[in-house]
Amino acid sequence: MPFTFKLSKRLALMKASLVPAVAALLGGCQPQDGRGITDPTLPSNSVMQVVTSPDTVTLGPPVASITLSPAAANVSVGDSVQLAATLKDTAGNVLSGRSVLWASSDWGVATVSASGLVTGAAVGAPTITATSEGQRGTVSITVANVPVASVEVSPAIASVWVAGTMQLRATPKDAAGNVLAGRAVTWTSSNAGIAPVSASGLVTGAAAGAATITATSEGQSAPVAITVATAPVASVSVSPSSADLPVGQTVQLTATLQDAAGNVLSGRTALWASSAWGVATVSAGGLATGSAAGRWSGAGDLLQHQLQRRHDRAARRERVRRWWVRTQHGLPGSR
Repeated sequence: MPFTFKLSKRLALMKASLVPAVAALLGGCQPQDGRGITDPTLPSNSVMQVVTSPDTVTLGPPVASITLSPAAANVSVGDSVQLAATLKDTAGNVLSGRSVLWASSDWGVATVSASGLVTGAAVGAPTITATSEGQRGTVSITVANVPVASVEVSPAIASVWVAGTMQLRATPKDAAGNVLAGRAVTWTSSNAGIAPVSASGLVTGAAAGAATITATSEGQSAPVAITVATAPVASVSVSPSSADLPVGQTVQLTATLQDAAGNVLSGRTALWASSAWGVATVSAGGLATGSAAGRWSGAGDLLQHQLQRRHDRAARRERVRRWWVRTQHGLPGSR
């Protein structure tokens, strides 16, 4: 409101002495009448006006409008933007030195300081209002999440056995490299027939081959190469494990192949052989035929022994590789 002092009754009683004093003070800058004193009712300048009735003193023109800049603003959660208020009188002149009160329509979404500094607190679109001498100015603020600048997927390169699974993890980050939690991530596979991927990033080996899995968040993506391989045979069991076979009779043998985790492997080829072809023969399909009296063993036991030795050699190579990696990086257990 205008800078106004309401004078009390005492000013009315002092009016007779106040007016000549003011007239004398202004005598040097205003025309005088024939008696040598200034008429107190003569027009004053635009800054100050002394009025004898009513008993008020007014300093400066009132605020007629408030303009805020910028007119609209976007801010990320945790970031700030400075607003400025321009106050004008009815003639369009800028007024300075006036107090401005700032407020937010939703303090939980955006706060505003006494100087007009707006800080985003949560996603939303509040209105910021500046008030001075009964006049208001408003500005719309849009608060959004910090945008995703990059996505990292771990592991960066992965392999999985057929019928096996591999869990991938995506980490969205902002431009400063800060991890952004709670962001949506979509997963896609370049070849779902080889390596399909779930909505949570779980890759399943469907067939031997290679595929690229891509994680995408807010337009930013990261690929990871996936190799799907056939799991090696770790063990072979033959049933029946023993049989009494009369000469000239046959028995069907069945081989069950398993990987290191005990999963049954299908679609593999088993090679059958006899330790004594003169006693018993065996076909490519595992059909054994008694030829003469005696004892024999099928190729199942021999093949299982060979596969076990191969598995043991692979395990030793893996232990050596891990020891070498730890030695190169100075990790515990390298010595």
